[in-house]
Amino acid sequence: MTIQVNIPIEGKDMLTHEEAIQMAVNEAGVLATQHILSQYDTDGSPVKVGKEKYTGKGQVSRICQCPFGEFELCRLVYQSNQGGSNYCPLENDARIIVGSTPKFAKTVSSQYSRNSAGDVKRDLKKNHGCSVSCTYIQQTSRAAGDVASEHQKWQYHPTVEKEKVATTGISLDGTCMLLRNDGWRQAMVGSISFYDDR
Repeated sequence: MTIQVNIPIEGKDMLTHEEAIQMAVNEAGVLATQHILSQYDTDGSPVKVGKEKYTGKGQVSRICQCPFGEFELCRLVYQSNQGGSNYCPLENDARIIVGSTPKFAKTVSSQYSRNSAGDVKRDLKKNHGCSVSCTYIQQTSRAAGDVASEHQKWQYHPTVEKEKVATTGISLDGTCMLLRNDGWRQAMVGSISFYDDR
């Protein structure tokens, strides 16, 4: 894929030049993303999902987000003859999360894990040229977390060998934490301790 961009070079302010470059690169990124996503779509033939056959209902448009900005995505949707919710092979195969491409969902959820939704929104607008709502940030992060937890089986393996443990202690403790808008609050912490014979 080759994308050619025109970047206006006017004035002497470097920040203005950088913002013009970012806008042009974002436009190219959106075009590339749209083109690549179109390759995940089907030709409209019936598809099988599990044991059920789904038939095409035609193209449906939706607004999507990628690291380069917002764009309109037209994709084929399907439904089984039983009715129910629509199935979109493109969104499933490209791993679209709440209208976000995987990279954008990763960026948003990563930032939201460390900052408030308002901070993430301001950063995306100011530094990346992407405008999204706080609700969108929260929904995308929650959905990305759900996807991550579905694909990871968490298992805790104590570093202590079972044979060396003579006694186990379970305790509860508390500490104070400064919460962003609520001030200082008590946080409870549980711990499990392993003791040998000595």
